[in-house]
Amino acid sequence: MRLNTLYTILAVIALGYGLVAVLLPGFLIQLLWLNPAGPEGYLLLQGWGSCLVAFSVIAWGARRLESAAARRVICLGFFTYFVIAAILWLADALSRGWTIFSALTLGLLVIFAVGFGYFTLLKGEVARPILQKESS
Repeated sequence: MRLNTLYTILAVIALGYGLVAVLLPGFLIQLLWLNPAGPEGYLLLQGWGSCLVAFSVIAWGARRLESAAARRVICLGFFTYFVIAAILWLADALSRGWTIFSALTLGLLVIFAVGFGYFTLLKGEVARPILQKESS
C-alpha cells in the first residue's frame, strides 16, 4: 500500500465519521457506549467529530504534497494521534463496556496506528532521513 492510499482512506472514513459525530451526536453516542453520558457527551462527541473533519481535509491535501518534510510531519502526527486514541479508546471501552460499534472504532484506530506507524518508522517517510544519515 502507498502512503497516498492510506491518506485517501483516512480522508473518506474521517469525513463520514466526523460528519455523523457533528450532525447526529445523539445517534452516534448510542452506538458507541452502553451507558452514554448526558448532553455534555454530545458536545464532546461533536468536538471530536470536528477534529475528524479537519483530519479529513489534512489527509486529502497531504496526498498531493511535494514537500517530503511536510509529508513526514503529517504522517508522524497521524501516527501519534492514532496510537494515543487507540489506547484511550481501549481504556474507555474496558471501563464502560463494549458495543459492536465501539469495537469497530477501536479496530479502525489500531489499523490506522499500524498503517501510519509503518510509514513513519519502517517504510521511510520519517525513517528515510535517519537511515540516510546512518549510511553516510
